[in-house]
Amino acid sequence: GKIRSEDQPKIEFAIERAQRPRSIVYITGYSDYRGSFEENQALALKRAEKVKALIFAEEIADEVTAEVKTRGDTLSKKRPGKETQEQLSRAQRVVVEVYHLR
Repeated sequence: GKIRSEDQPKIEFAIERAQRPRSIVYITGYSDYRGSFEENQALALKRAEKVKALIFAEEIADEVTAEVKTRGDTLSKKRPGKETQEQLSRAQRVVVEVYHLR
C-alpha cells in the first residue's frame, strides 16, 4: 500500500507536530475484517510502521517517542458481505495522534 495523495498533508502535519520536544506519537494501524486475525494484525502493523517511517524520516525533536499498535476493524463489519469498497478502504487505515508532554 501506498500513501494516498489526499493523505499526504496529514502526514506532513504529523511530521510538523512531532518536531516539538517531548512529544509522543501514537500510530495505530487498522485492517478490515477479511482474512485471518494473524494476517490482519500483520497488515495493520505494516501500515502503521510505514507511516512511522515516514514521520521519523524527517528531522524530529529530542525526546520524541512513538508507540505503534494495531486494532481490528469496526467500520466494515456492520453488514459483512454487503460492505462497499469505500467502507473497506476506510477500515484499512492508520490513525496518528501526537501529544506534547509538559
